[in-house]
Amino acid sequence: REEWFYYYGGLLREFISDPKVNADDSNGTQFYIYEETSKLEALQDAANGFIASVAQDAETYDVTHQIGIVTFSDSSKIEKSLADVSEQESSLKNVINELNAGGSTSADEGMADAQSVLEDARGNAQKVVIMFTDGAPTVTSGFSNSVAANAVNNANSLKAAGATIFTVG
Repeated sequence: REEWFYYYGGLLREFISDPKVNADDSNGTQFYIYEETSKLEALQDAANGFIASVAQDAETYDVTHQIGIVTFSDSSKIEKSLADVSEQESSLKNVINELNAGGSTSADEGMADAQSVLEDARGNAQKVVIMFTDGAPTVTSGFSNSVAANAVNNANSLKAAGATIFTVG
């Protein structure tokens, strides 16, 4: 039980509170803490959720799903070539958890590396690119028309090769 006092209109007021002890307690006052999630944390949560969902789908339907990971900031890098998500769910999530934000957003180079990764896909596999991004296509600190145009051109090449592309961010 907590008590505190305050003055309002020249009168002393008393406030008595019995804080909740758990979520099911209906007799107390609930206090909330506001927490803010960064763009990177939101991206990591979304990507890890996607990996977990794909792994669950593979287990449920007894199929093989592969995921590759490409990062891009000032430049692009293939962090993980296509990997069987059933066997490497943890290592895929580790790559995501080690991401850090900074630099430009070279979406064009990211799409080009995604195309390279998909060259190793099974012939009958459905090819999907999901681009998680936290910003506009940039070079240094400003929007870049050439990065945007090259990203679109690279995406069109991926689509022409049979890939479906989604962008999140």
